[in-house]
Amino acid sequence: MLRAAAADLVERRAAENDGHWELPFRERRQAMFRYRVEEPELVRLETLLALDGDDGFSPLPRFERTRQSLERDLDNGALPEGADAVAAHVMTAAAQMGYAIFREAYARDTGIPLPELDERAAQAYARMVAGLTLASTGETPVEETRAERPSVEEPPTGD
Repeated sequence: MLRAAAADLVERRAAENDGHWELPFRERRQAMFRYRVEEPELVRLETLLALDGDDGFSPLPRFERTRQSLERDLDNGALPEGADAVAAHVMTAAAQMGYAIFREAYARDTGIPLPELDERAAQAYARMVAGLTLASTGETPVEETRAERPSVEEPPTGD
C-alpha cells in the first residue's frame, strides 16, 4: 500500500514537469530540492519504504532517464570533466531527503522559523550543488562578507 501511494505521488510529479530531464544538473537538483521541501509527503513515504526494507522500493525510480541526463551533463560541460555524476546525483538526493525529513525538527531546535530556515537551507544547498559544477563553468565561489552572513546563535539545547 505504501509503495502504491509513493508511486502515485511520483507519477503525479512526473506528469507536472515534463521538461525536468532536459535541465542542466544544477537546475534539476535545485528543482528537486524545492519539490522535496514543498511536497514532503513523498519523502516520508519513501523513508518508510526504505526503513521497512521493501525490496520493491527504489529511491531512484527513473534512473535510466537520470543516467541519460547525467551523461548529457558530462558531455555538454554542465558537470566537470571527470566528475562522478552518479555519486553527485546520489549525494544531492541524500541531502534533499535528509533536509526534508528533519526540517521541522531543525527549525524547532534552532529557533529559526521554518520559512526562513527553508530559504537559508535552499541557499546553502545551491552553494553545495554549485561546488559540484564549478569546474565546468569556470565560476569561482562567491565569498560572503561578514555583514551578509546570517548570525550563528547557540542552539537552545543539543547540537
